Amino acid sequence: AQEAELVASESENVRNGLLSNYARLTEENVEHQRAMEEVHLEKDKMVTEFEMSQQEMTHMQSQRDQLTQQLQRKGLDIVELERKLDDLNDRLVSQQNLLHSANSDRQRLQDE
Repeated sequence: AQEAELVASESENVRNGLLSNYARLTEENVEHQRAMEEVHLEKDKMVTEFEMSQQEMTHMQSQRDQLTQQLQRKGLDIVELERKLDDLNDRLVSQQNLLHSANSDRQRLQDE
């Protein structure tokens, strides 16, 4: 009887130890699950922020490309304006030379 009581007591102690370990492991598992959920939420947040940053970068690259094209067009416009200005200056010099020549001829005729 005493031996049976001893076995029953040991069995109860082992059972209590197993239940205690099970409870502790279950609690740790719940904490681990919460931590994993927080990690997943943080990961999702970071992925969203990264995607938004990529969209913003793509938008900025598009703006840069548009501005570059505008600058190139303006540069071409400036080159064309400079060519026209040079042409007009050449024509003006020619006209001034013609006018000067005509004035010289008129003056010479008046002097004769």
